[in-house]
Amino acid sequence: MARGAVASIYTAPKADSTNEQGRNQGLNVLFIGSDEFAGGILAGLLKHVRGQGSVINNLEVACARPKIRVGMASSGSVGRVPVETAALISKLRVHYTPTGQLYDWVVPRPKADPEAVFDIGVACTSSSILPKRAVDAFPLGVLQIHPSLLPRHRGPTAIQAAILGEDQETGVTVAEYSAEKRDSGRILAQVPYKLDETSTYREVQTALAHLGGKLIVKVLQHLDHVRSQAIPQDEDKASYTEAYEGDSHLKIVWETMTAAELSRMCRAFHGIQALHTIWRVENRMEKLQLLDLHLPARMVPPLNPMLGTRPPGSMFYAKKVPYLEVPCIDDNRIHVSRLLVEGKTEKLALEFVNGYLRETGMQRMLTKPVSQQKPTPDFVYPPGHRLFERSLALSAKRERRKRGPPAAKR
Repeated sequence: MARGAVASIYTAPKADSTNEQGRNQGLNVLFIGSDEFAGGILAGLLKHVRGQGSVINNLEVACARPKIRVGMASSGSVGRVPVETAALISKLRVHYTPTGQLYDWVVPRPKADPEAVFDIGVACTSSSILPKRAVDAFPLGVLQIHPSLLPRHRGPTAIQAAILGEDQETGVTVAEYSAEKRDSGRILAQVPYKLDETSTYREVQTALAHLGGKLIVKVLQHLDHVRSQAIPQDEDKASYTEAYEGDSHLKIVWETMTAAELSRMCRAFHGIQALHTIWRVENRMEKLQLLDLHLPARMVPPLNPMLGTRPPGSMFYAKKVPYLEVPCIDDNRIHVSRLLVEGKTEKLALEFVNGYLRETGMQRMLTKPVSQQKPTPDFVYPPGHRLFERSLALSAKRERRKRGPPAAKR
């Protein structure tokens, strides 16, 4: 239904900066956001502002304050959010929002004219909710840009949810901002974006930011027209994303996770977080990040005929091949091209082989640490797996060897 609003933007009457309140000098806009997606949206607005016939008279930004970095390599340097960096380069006026939630935030006056007010807000943030008092401070309200086809994937991790959920399509939505319920305002416009089995977070984020930057300009140009055709969201079709904290959601469980599942996890967080596992270095248990992994092309044969006989997480390699091949619980495999042992420097697959591996297929990654004083235990396949009975038999045999021969009867 909301796609109809998209089509109407491109067939709407010619843009007119005069609205029902009689303003004819263009819009005074406050852009609210901080992250890379918001920075891409801001780029679209800036392109419009610099062009001819802009409906924006003044554009200023509100974003998170810069953080002072600590540590020997970066002590005292300033860590600015992407939106502030873009704003300073473009000489836009910057206002800072409070750290954390925005319950106490007071909408600032335009620095360009402290006697005026911002006509409209453009918000690109799902991690913090604007209070109703702040939304009401804008005479024309606040427009929200969200990286999904609302009401699907409301929340702060919409792109990750689309990739993890194997969606064939996602998109970007411009909606009226709702202070009562997250991401639930009336839909003004949407643009779809196709996903495939290679789509990564960074790639999708960049594409949706580009589409969103163009879409918000069209909405502002035809604001009265799209609002007259706004569509309430269908609550029965709403879904919500998780707010991920830490990296526990990226822990690899070799006993249950398939190759396709690991690929989706890697792609959903590619460039921001990495999958991790346990790697035994002699008697030390190290956290190992798999920075880059993918499914092999269908016609590419396994590196080694032993692949199907070794447990999930085993590492196979070959001379001059730029990846490690790792079997998974579903008898499929993944290719890993970049790795990072915690506290060390990032390594390409061949560098990792030279530094850590002794024999192809004979060392494996672990789901959890094991006793440093004992050999790595046998891999236990889950019930129903073709190798389940074999793994039980091997474990029992190894246990009998530990106990030694039975005592002779007297």
